[in-house]
Formats: sequence, structure tokens, C-alpha cells
Amino acid sequence: MADKIALLTPYDISTAQGSTEIYYISQGLSERYKLDIFSPHDPMLPSANFRKIPFIQFIPDLLLFNIIALPVMLYYCLVCDYDVIYSYKGFIFSPLFMALTCEAKWITDFRTKPTEQEKEFNQGSIFVIAYYKLQDILYKFCLTHSDCVISISTPVADHIREKYSVDGSKMKVIQSGVDTSKFLKRENCGSEDPIKLVYVGTVSPQRDFETVIEAMSSPNLTRNIEFHIVGDGPDEHLKKLKQQISSEGVDNSVVWHGYVKHDNIPNLLTEMHIAVSPLPPLDSFIVSSPVKLFEYLATGLPVICTNIRPHQVLLKQNSAGLFYQAYDSHSLVNQLNSIPTNDKEWEEMIDQARRIAEKNSWSNRVSTVIRIIES
Repeated sequence: MADKIALLTPYDISTAQGSTEIYYISQGLSERYKLDIFSPHDPMLPSANFRKIPFIQFIPDLLLFNIIALPVMLYYCLVCDYDVIYSYKGFIFSPLFMALTCEAKWITDFRTKPTEQEKEFNQGSIFVIAYYKLQDILYKFCLTHSDCVISISTPVADHIREKYSVDGSKMKVIQSGVDTSKFLKRENCGSEDPIKLVYVGTVSPQRDFETVIEAMSSPNLTRNIEFHIVGDGPDEHLKKLKQQISSEGVDNSVVWHGYVKHDNIPNLLTEMHIAVSPLPPLDSFIVSSPVKLFEYLATGLPVICTNIRPHQVLLKQNSAGLFYQAYDSHSLVNQLNSIPTNDKEWEEMIDQARRIAEKNSWSNRVSTVIRIIES
């Protein structure tokens, strides 16, 4: 039975915002095991030990977390003799060396494909291409020596298995989840006027807000929709969206909330009626498991969403999801017009949404990780 675990993460996990999965997994593990967290950022978790590793701006993760920080991590391996090394993306060969030093089980967890998202969002010079190529070579060597590779979705698992020659028996899929004790089911139905449609998250060019705004201005839209945007993004992109909102003449139908702390999101969602997930078919979204989707559902919000794989996996077989074709405002207008008009239908959708969330709680996800650790 495992007793001591070293968790390696480059992210700030002192809050759920931005690193939700690691935040809840670390909390769950700290309640059961003696947990040391290796990170540049203090996790602010009293039930775990913080082992600070250096952070040097402009130093690539490959050097920082696998060479510069390695002596510190190996020192604690010798002192603490860990049973399990649990690592996240960015730590490539350092967790392997730790596992070999302690004779520990090595579990690595990927929320995205190891290097593909960076390649997709950072088209760069030959040096950038070479950097990610080197990472791929190192991942291929190291991951074959891991005891278990956890991924966020089946496509990510398939990608890792095929690209890095990882034994399929080592692969485990654990989707995102939700804190159902924090995100509580709302009481109001959506037959009120206007219908409050909400998006929570990063307002980035990669997400297709343009189609939502275009649908809001369509003469074929028969429902009174008020679109609430909760989140922040690049100034240039926000300016572009606001110009589109103005030119489409829907200024009075769009409410900008800006950045809102994660702790305040649950109460805000209870004031809404339905959510939208406008993720286009980019590879990084197709293979994802969007955390916000689970948080909407936990609050009892049905979701109007693009028909990409992660949306369909979760919502295709129930009434809590309404699907539209990505980049197609006419398809979205049809779904907005199909929103129920009576309380009975709304209550059914709200209850269905909540049931999905309860099956996908973070407590269930942590239990799955613990079973992997103990297996």
C-alpha cells in the first residue's frame, strides 16, 4: 500500500481556476497520503508539504523542470523514499529518474496531447519546431518506462499510445469533473424573459464567439436572448468582438462581466438559464474534456454547444444538450429557437443536467486515481 507520494506540477494549484483537475486531485491525495508537491508555486495546501522548485523566466520547461530542478527532486527522493511519483506535463525525464531512485511507481497525467497544443497555438521558427521535436523524442523514450499514463480523453490516450509507443494496458482515461458541493442546482426555470445565455472562460480567438454574436442579431431569432460573457482575454480580440457587437446592433443584449474569481462563479451561474460552449473543431478542443461543461451541468444549466466530440460524448444521449454546427449561425439560431417554453420541460432538462454532473464529480475522479495508485 502506498504511503508517500511526490506530485510534480508546473502549475499554480492554489486555486481551482486555471488548473482545476490538479487542484482537486492534489486535495484528494493529500487527505489519504503523505503528499509532497513539487512546484514553482505554493499550493497553499496545509495537508501537503510544499517542495519549491526554481522558476526562471524565459527558461524552457524542458530545462527548468528536467535539469535545473532535478538535483532538488532527487535529494527529496533520497530523504523521503516515495512510493509513487505523480507527474504532469512538462516533467519528462525527471520523474523517471525519481522513480528509479526510489524504486517507486511512476504515474503521469496528461490533460492535453504532450506537445500538440503548443504546436497548434505557437507556429514559430525552426528553433521552436526543433524544441518540440526534442520533447517528442524524450517523451517516447521516457513514457515507455512509466507504470501508468492517465489522459483526459480517449483521443489523447490513442495519440500517446501510437506516437510514443506506450503499451495500451498502461493507458487510463479520466475525464474532467466538477465539485458538486460547490456548484449547486439552481431553482429558477428558463421560461423567464429574457433567457440568460452564459459563457464562462477565456475569451480567446480560438473560441468562436463571432458565430454566437451573429446569431444574436439574426432576424430569424424568435426568442429574447441576453448573452452573458464571463471571462477575460487579449485586448485586441475583446476590442474586435465589441466592434462586432456594436455593428450587429446587439449592444443591449450582451452583458460583459469580465474576469470573475472561480469562487464566485457558482452563484453567478444560478442566475442564468442556459449555457453555451462555442468550441470549434480545433484539435486541442476535439480531444478535450471541458471543465466548464461539467460546472454548467452541476448548476442545472442545459448547454447549447457545437457538435464536436467531447460535447457529444457527454450530452448526445440526453436532453441537457442542444447541438449546433460549428461556425454556422443559422444552425445556432435554430437551437436557440428550440429552447423550451414551459416549466415542465425546463425542470426535466435541469434535473438531467444535474444527474450527469453528479456522475462526474471530482470525488469520483479522485477515487479512480486512488484505485490506480493502489493497483
